[in-house]
Amino acid sequence: MKKKYVGLSLLVLLVANLGVAKPSASPAILRNGHIEAVFAKQGNAWSLEQCRRPDGSDVLSMDSDEFEILLLDGSRFTVEDYKIAEVEHERADGMQVVRFHYQPIASSGAAPAQIVVSYTLGSDPFIRKTVFLKMKEGDVVDRLQVLRFSSKQTASRGGEGQPIFLGNWFVAMDYPAFYSRHSDGFVNPKYSYTWHYTIDLEDGENERAPRDGLVTLFHFPGHAKRQADGSWGVASKPAVLGLSATPGENAELALLDYINLTRRPARSHLHHNNWYNREAKHLTVDGYVNGFSRTLAENLAKYGAHLDAMVPDDGWQQKKDYKRIYEPGSQHDPLPEISAALAALDIELGIWLGLDGSTSPLEPGIKLGYTPAVPLENYKPPKQWGGQKYFDILNPKYQADLKESLRFLIEDASVTYFKHDFNHCLTPHYLRPRHAREACLDVTLELIAYERSLNPNVYINYTNGSTFSPFWLQFMECIWMQSGDSPSNSDWPQLSLREGATSYRDNHFYKSFNNPTVCARPVLPIANFMTHGILYTERKPFTDFKDTLLDWSNYVVMYLGRGTLLKELYISNSLFDDAQWEVLGKACAWAQQNQDRMLNTVLIGGDCAKGQVYGYVSWVDDRAVLVVRNPDRAEQTLTVPFDASVYFRGAKGKAYHARAIYPFVEQMPWALTSGKAMSVTVPGDSVLIYELEPGSPVVKTAVQPAPLPKATVDTSKSVWSLKVTVPDEELARYDLLLQTEKLAIASVLINGEPAAATRTSNGRAWTLATYDLRAYRGKTLNITAEAGVFSLEKVPAKTRRLMKTVASGDSVLMEAWLVADCPVETQAAPEDEVLPLTVGQNYRRQTQCLVPETAIELK
Repeated sequence: MKKKYVGLSLLVLLVANLGVAKPSASPAILRNGHIEAVFAKQGNAWSLEQCRRPDGSDVLSMDSDEFEILLLDGSRFTVEDYKIAEVEHERADGMQVVRFHYQPIASSGAAPAQIVVSYTLGSDPFIRKTVFLKMKEGDVVDRLQVLRFSSKQTASRGGEGQPIFLGNWFVAMDYPAFYSRHSDGFVNPKYSYTWHYTIDLEDGENERAPRDGLVTLFHFPGHAKRQADGSWGVASKPAVLGLSATPGENAELALLDYINLTRRPARSHLHHNNWYNREAKHLTVDGYVNGFSRTLAENLAKYGAHLDAMVPDDGWQQKKDYKRIYEPGSQHDPLPEISAALAALDIELGIWLGLDGSTSPLEPGIKLGYTPAVPLENYKPPKQWGGQKYFDILNPKYQADLKESLRFLIEDASVTYFKHDFNHCLTPHYLRPRHAREACLDVTLELIAYERSLNPNVYINYTNGSTFSPFWLQFMECIWMQSGDSPSNSDWPQLSLREGATSYRDNHFYKSFNNPTVCARPVLPIANFMTHGILYTERKPFTDFKDTLLDWSNYVVMYLGRGTLLKELYISNSLFDDAQWEVLGKACAWAQQNQDRMLNTVLIGGDCAKGQVYGYVSWVDDRAVLVVRNPDRAEQTLTVPFDASVYFRGAKGKAYHARAIYPFVEQMPWALTSGKAMSVTVPGDSVLIYELEPGSPVVKTAVQPAPLPKATVDTSKSVWSLKVTVPDEELARYDLLLQTEKLAIASVLINGEPAAATRTSNGRAWTLATYDLRAYRGKTLNITAEAGVFSLEKVPAKTRRLMKTVASGDSVLMEAWLVADCPVETQAAPEDEVLPLTVGQNYRRQTQCLVPETAIELK
């Protein structure tokens, strides 16, 4: 039932209809079971005076200006320049809405002729606010502050698309490109953005009337827009004030709940992208679908994983002489035929598509009436913008043609997934950059809404141009991690190139998501990021093809262990053997089946680029998945928080236990207690996954291998002598590993005979060489190690220039390790569970430092 009251005294209206049993001089209140919003009249206007819980706790008192309007000529207006004209209150479908209608106190040609401030409260613990400005055609608003108040409560956070916390309250806007500021020592968060497409706000964010305790949320609307009734105006983006439904929980948990309530549904999406893949570039039914796609899907299905989609990246479209932007390329089979053939295999079709036409030649578009967003001559886009030229997304002809292409793709070609890349959201043809950014993003969101009008379940991956704002998730299923596509991090010595690929991503996340001295962690679980997939193609193999199965498996499970909803495969079928398929298929099946347990992934621990142990933990209800990695040779202990800082929301003091599920399955003897941090010891060069659940441990001891035999060592200025015993047992690995700094490399004699390194690896400041000793099973070896100059012949010239060279006679640091996978007696891994491949079920990793970092002279 809907009730509407117009033109009554606000106090009478609210007291009568909101159940406030107080005299008419009292404040008026909007309330539900979680919060109360208290309004008070000050002079000619009403303002939000306080938010609190019904029991009087979590009080947020404020001195509110209600709004601030800045025009391009510097004119400034707040509620003090207006008087109340009318009040409306509605109840409908469980929602309470109060609208305050204002008119100017003094006539001014510049001031909006009417302002409507609306507050909406439903049954949840948050209240929304909007501001509407009635204006004339051609009017422009530079900046609109939708929330503007001062408070004695200390404020924290803030920034582009970021909330502000005040006690247990958060304030934010349902729009990813809003800005927030406060006067309690605000500093823009230094998030690690590679593809942000940063713009200059030109002081547009600076406060014109500062005061202590001031909190502001604002955006840059620009031109007034035609409304549905034919009038002109500016409608603000919705602001929101909220707290947790559970008393005592902090603002971060409250915002996490709000995002989960208002976001696009969290869905797993496993697909293949053909960007790095020569095998899958030509889109034909015979080759692409019945050849490549069928083979991939069948190999995954063999182990319980389902391939959701095949995604042609840039290159599916007509590049030259197109008649419409994103016209399908004539060199491929028709997309509807491709889609139908994929559907017969229970696979959907996805598509790469830059909404602003990035990578498309501009000349054909100009002939069609499109407007370039950048000059055609003498223009060098900023480096961080990727050097792209693109079209002005505000151009009506471009929008119309793009919509027709989107309609064709969704309705005719049954596309269900879009990778929207290169979202510049900027044009020189609209006011200042701050206004152009908002105008372009508004059109972008309208285009995405159009896609959803054609298929409500279309999956949107929004890449470059996003930020670490959780409010993107109200419009997109996932966003880009804001790094490079597929680089490697070699800061810390690692043997496998796949380790470098893993470290690059995790080091990038560390900079913004676990680096509190630089920035507060965004309220955005890692699961929501595209991380550019599992790569194994001819063009980008991420291997020297000497990796062990464990190397491959660790790489795969670390990618999936972040909980990523978007599971991309950039792989070539022809490179796989049966064991690699089994690793990939079982890991994907496990990740798909356990996606609901991995939605809240939080990065914990240290910086992998410094060799520090770290991991990801995801708590959902009272169960967690914990993924840990130690990139160092030495065993390390990871402290794992067990509280709200990792989104654990259960009671303190309860018993929990753990089970390892990768690379072996084993019940652990750990007696864990909620509310108390746990310590997890992680062997050197290892990745492990644990499940955490309520209950006491069911075993008293963990499976342990026999200790490694002690070695004897004699070091001199230029030669090391090692006596090492190889156990008489079946070892999965028993490597002597020598690590030298700079471009020095060890050379080894075993029992007087020259030994060739099994594998080598190098970075800018280090070189690794390993020697497989398993052939000497049961023997004691006399090993002599020296250091010489590493040959640069096989090092790419680009890399060579960055490396630290050395010469004969120089002194460098070297260290020696044993890295072993030793046999243990244990139960077989369960066959009735969907788990990653237990590549180490019958082995346990051990490392032993033979010689710590010691100077040695190069021969």
